Parts: sequence; C-alpha cells; structure tokens
Amino acid sequence: MKKKNHIIIAIIYLPFLFLVFSSCSSRNNIPILNSDSTIIYTPKNTNDISVNIKLYRKTGSKSGKLIDEGTVFTIKENRNVRARVDVENPNNNSKELMFHVDWIDLHGKSVHRKQVDLIPDDSSSFITSSISISPDKRLQGKYIIRIYLFRELIAEKKFELLPESDNNMIVNSITKANIAYYGNKNKATGKLTDEDTVFIINKKRSVYAIVDIEMDLDSEKEELPFQLIWIGPDNHTIYNKQIDIFSNDYIFELASSISISPKKRIPGIYTLQVSLFGNKIAEKNFELVEKSF
Repeated sequence: MKKKNHIIIAIIYLPFLFLVFSSCSSRNNIPILNSDSTIIYTPKNTNDISVNIKLYRKTGSKSGKLIDEGTVFTIKENRNVRARVDVENPNNNSKELMFHVDWIDLHGKSVHRKQVDLIPDDSSSFITSSISISPDKRLQGKYIIRIYLFRELIAEKKFELLPESDNNMIVNSITKANIAYYGNKNKATGKLTDEDTVFIINKKRSVYAIVDIEMDLDSEKEELPFQLIWIGPDNHTIYNKQIDIFSNDYIFELASSISISPKKRIPGIYTLQVSLFGNKIAEKNFELVEKSF
C-alpha cells in the first residue's frame, strides 16, 4: 500500500517538476530562422549571448573573405566544410563562456565535437571549427552543425553534401548566367525598371537582381539549390538566399533583392554572387552612393 502511495505522489508532482526544470532554460523554446538559414534559440534576456553560424569552404589568404559560403557543398578529396560562429554580446558576461560545436551526420550521429572556452574580456568575437568532406569519410546527405553554450543548444544549421561527379556535370552544363540590377518595381505589374549598376541610398528603396540562367543538359535534372549571396563593402555577407529549382525547363530566372535604406546600407561597392553546389557561376558588382543635395 505504501508503494502505491509513492507512485501516486510521483505522478502528481511530475508536471510540477517539468515546469521547474523547463523554467531553468535561458532560451526561448520556439527558434527563429534568420536570413542565412541559421536556426537560433534566442535568449530570454536580450543582453545575453547569441550566435550566428556561417558555413564556407575556405578563407581568402589575403582578403580574409569567406569563400563559397552556403549550405550545399561538394564531396571532394582533401576538402573541408568550415564553420565560423559569430558571438554577440560576449563581453556582457563576467564568467568564462563554455561553447561546444557538434557536427551531426546524416544518421544523426556526432562525427566531431569541439569545446571552445572564451574568457571574460577575450578579444575574440567568434569561434571556428571544421570537418573533412573527403569521399572516404562522408556520404551524400543532409548534415547539421549545432552550437551549445554551457551544454544548452543555442543555434544550429543544416547543410547538404552532394557527390562531386553529378554536381560537376550539372554546373558545367550552364551556358549562361547573367546578372542585371534594377532600382524600381511596379507594384501593380511586378515589372522591374531603371536597370543600372549605381543606385542612390534612399529610404524605402531596394536593389533588385534578376539572374538569367540557361543550361544544356541531355537528361532530366534534379533539384538545383542555387545560392544568391549579397556581399557588402566590408566583404561580409549581408543576405544569403537559397532558391531550389525543380523545373525541367533549361531556361529560367532567379530573383532576389535587398533594402538600400540609409539605416541598413553605407556607400560603397556591393556584390551579388550566384553559386550552385558551392561552385560560383556568376558575380557582378554594383555601387551605392549617398544622395546629393
């Protein structure tokens, strides 16, 4: 009889215990998806630590620029996928910050885990990690990188590995990849006007890009994950849009745009890069200038 009473008491207190432990979390339960596909569990305290994940193939030796940034990569000998995790508000804490970077394979198994500790007043505002994507180590499929702070999940990002041979055949079949920029869009018709490469920074204005693609394939193509990467004057990505093409047509358009409000943009040279399977297929610059009075 006493054992039965213990079971009843345990059942009564289970919901209470769940609330106690769940309230210990410093993160909101519902994540957000930012513009470059990072899933972020935002802190309940807005001044607390937050991170953003950038995946890329390598860093430019002179420019320090992230090369082939995106979420789709080609399996290849002696090649890596690298992660740069930008940390926001690192100096708002007086204690050492313990991060874990965990790479998860297509079977849900951890293939590499790295601990990084940032001490108070550390000058570093980002952490890095990488995994090999050589064919002897990785299979085609979808992977995940997860970031933990004090063993609590705070961000994750999905990415895909595809076989080299199929990717190269498709990329090499592209016969045209032209970028055009426009300054206005008719709200009624959707038609773009004012084609140019120099635009005036202005409130409630945007730069619109159309990428004309033509391909020469003998067989039906698979899903094509194009990346449209907008890069600012400081060589940092300001917006990364993935467009998946399922059409069997070999001529199509890709479209994207960014705001050029003075609150968001500064004068300088900007770039749109277009990539497929992590291979750059087109790039074009445009300039933003201040309004003259």
